[in-house]
Amino acid sequence: MKKYPIIILVILILLPSLAAAKSVLTRINKIQNKSSIELYCSFTELPLYHSSIKGKRVDLILEKTTLKPDFTFFDTDDKIVKILSQNKNNKTILSFFFRYPPQRFDIVPNQKDNKLTVTILLGNPYSLALPDFSSRLAGLTILERTTKDFSNPLIASPYAADWKSFFTLYESKVHFSMPVQYTILPFPAMAYLLPEREENRDLLGEEIYSLARQELWHSILPLLLERITKEKDPEIKKKLALTYGDVLSRDNNFTDAFKQFYLLSEEYAEEDIGTFAKYLLILLRARFEDPFIADFEFRNLNESMTPSHPLAPYFLISQLETALATEQYSRMHDLLA
Repeated sequence: MKKYPIIILVILILLPSLAAAKSVLTRINKIQNKSSIELYCSFTELPLYHSSIKGKRVDLILEKTTLKPDFTFFDTDDKIVKILSQNKNNKTILSFFFRYPPQRFDIVPNQKDNKLTVTILLGNPYSLALPDFSSRLAGLTILERTTKDFSNPLIASPYAADWKSFFTLYESKVHFSMPVQYTILPFPAMAYLLPEREENRDLLGEEIYSLARQELWHSILPLLLERITKEKDPEIKKKLALTYGDVLSRDNNFTDAFKQFYLLSEEYAEEDIGTFAKYLLILLRARFEDPFIADFEFRNLNESMTPSHPLAPYFLISQLETALATEQYSRMHDLLA
C-alpha cells in the first residue's frame, strides 16, 4: 500500500517537467520563384501548429516551441517585407508581412524529419484588385512575357523609339499671330478733302476739338447732330455727315458708323466725299469685321486712288496693314517696294 503514494508523488514531481517539454526551431530555409515561396522549418521535435492570415500578415503559431539561441531569419525582400517573432504563453508566433496579401498559405508536416514545409502562393496587383476572381481560379500569377506586350501604350506608340518626334509630328506647330493696330486718319477726316482743307477744319468749333483731344467721342455726337440739323449749305452738310460717321467709328460704334459711311458712299459715289466714305467704310470693316474682306475691297478701290490723291499715303498704309493681318507677306513686300 505504501508504494502507491510513492508513485503518485513521482508523477507529481515529473508533471512540471513534462509540461515544459519544448520543441526548438533550429532553422528556416527559403526557396523562392516569381509567384511562390517555400519555407522549410526544421525542429528538434515536430510541434503542434496552426496559422492565421490577416491581410498582408500571416502568423504561424507553434505550440510549446522556442527558437534556437543563435537563430537567424532569412533576409527580407520585396515579397516578404518584414518578419517578427515573439514567445507568448509557451508559444512561438512567427509573423510574416507580405507586400501583397498572399493567395494561399499551406503547411505540410514531415513527421519523420521533424520539418514543416510552408508553401505560399504570393499575391500581386491583380489578385489584390480582383480577390473574388482570384479565389475562384485558385490564384492569379503574373507570367513572364517572352514577346512584347503591344497592349502597352508605351510599346504600341509610334513615338516609343523616337520620343522627340512627338513634338514635331503630333503636336501642332506653334503659331504666333499678333493683332494688327490699324492706322486711322487724324481727326477730322474731312480736313483731307480738297480744295478747302483749312476751311474744313474751321467748320468744327473749339468745343468739339477739345473733346476730341480727350477722346470723348460719345460727347461729340450730339453736338454734331445739332450742327447737321441747323446747317443749310448742302456741301457743308455732307462734310459734317462724314465727320459724324468718323466720330462713330472712333467711338467703336461699328453698326451706326457702317450705315453712315455706306449711305454716303452710295449717295455720292461720283464725288470725292463718296471716295472718302468708301475708304473709311473699308477701314472700319478691317478693324471690326474681317481683314480678308477689307483687303479685297481695298484692291477694288485702288483705281480711285491716284498718287496725288490726299488719301494716297493712308491708303497704302491700310493696304500694308490688311496684307499683314491676312499673312500676305509677299504682297506686303511688293507694297513696301
